[in-house]
Amino acid sequence: MTVEHRRGKIFGRLQAAYLVGMSIVSLTVVPIASKTILGFNGWRVAFVIIGIISIFLSSIVLCLLQEPPHVDSRGRHKGLGVVWDEIVHLFSFLKLPTFGLMIMQGIFGTIPWNVIPFMILYFQLSGL
Repeated sequence: MTVEHRRGKIFGRLQAAYLVGMSIVSLTVVPIASKTILGFNGWRVAFVIIGIISIFLSSIVLCLLQEPPHVDSRGRHKGLGVVWDEIVHLFSFLKLPTFGLMIMQGIFGTIPWNVIPFMILYFQLSGL
């Protein structure tokens, strides 16, 4: 997809675009969510608009993105053998204590970030 030394920069740009998009959508959808637009609830109109934009952007990605050819570096197994190899490889990580700590930190560290999107709904329902 991109050369190895530029992957961090590209990932940063994608993350920034994601966050800017979320901010723009939050600022535009929240005010219309509780209104009636053309006889429909505003939140339904917002879902349709976001769905249309998503389909449009995914078709652009489909047309413009060239996927590199897949190279099987292992070449040992086919079919379910590959799945079994991946499961064994996954469980080998569970033997590492630092990996367990990292997973626990990830679980408890993501809970606040999963709650934040519902703050707008909380503020709307509480009258703020």
